[in-house]
Amino acid sequence: MNRKEHKRKVDGCILEIPLCSGYGYAYAKYIDGTKHQELGRLVALLKVFDYKSNKPLEDLTVLASKPYLHDNLLVAGLAPTITQGYWKVIGRFPIEEKDLVAPQYKKHYDFGNYWTVVIDGEKEERRDLEEIMHLEPYSYFGSGTIEVRLSMEFMEKNGDNPEKLLDMKDESIAYAYSTFKNNLAQQGS
Repeated sequence: MNRKEHKRKVDGCILEIPLCSGYGYAYAKYIDGTKHQELGRLVALLKVFDYKSNKPLEDLTVLASKPYLHDNLLVAGLAPTITQGYWKVIGRFPIEEKDLVAPQYKKHYDFGNYWTVVIDGEKEERRDLEEIMHLEPYSYFGSGTIEVRLSMEFMEKNGDNPEKLLDMKDESIAYAYSTFKNNLAQQGS
């Protein structure tokens, strides 16, 4: 399947995400939760492929055989990110059954100092943190934060030090980096 750029996000579209510091590109499948009752109230879900390229992909077939690095990232503000050209829609894959399994998330309530697990984006059950520590927080992230996170993860996977490669003088990068480092530490990674 060859690359074909679009300016609109649609269910199943493949997004090309630029990584920080010219580190290359990550790729994700967008799932429009409003079109799938199975996903409850999860509106905009990214399934990030465990694949990074150094230059933009021309042939998307390489992604079809790749597992997901993340199957549960919630994204906010995706439409302007695409229309302004920060992320590109480069194709579309069919929605598979595995794409419609609603992930679970953890959620903290400060006022009662307790944790819940969020199921299907709507039901919550109180749990001990140790039981759900490995889950992603129930939060929608902006595209810039996702770029920093994926950059950090691919850098670490490749044996590179993100603190040396990312521009830590940029407050938004430093904040996103510290947020995800703290979350990974909390997850026990």
